[in-house]
Amino acid sequence: MMRGGASATKPATAETQQISDQVKAQLEEKENRKFPVFKTMEFKSQLVAGTNYFIKVHSSLNIP
Repeated sequence: MMRGGASATKPATAETQQISDQVKAQLEEKENRKFPVFKTMEFKSQLVAGTNYFIKVHSSLNIP
């Protein structure tokens, strides 16, 4: 991967699902809602001063 450029789209991995799960908890707290489905589908990564992830997630909203 070239520094600064995004990678090609790749299938989800256990690592990207773990990152999504951390974001899910933050999102649920911020929105005061639960997302019963929050499944990572695919991702791209970008190497800069660290690694940025662009993750596509399938989700559903639990509406009371």
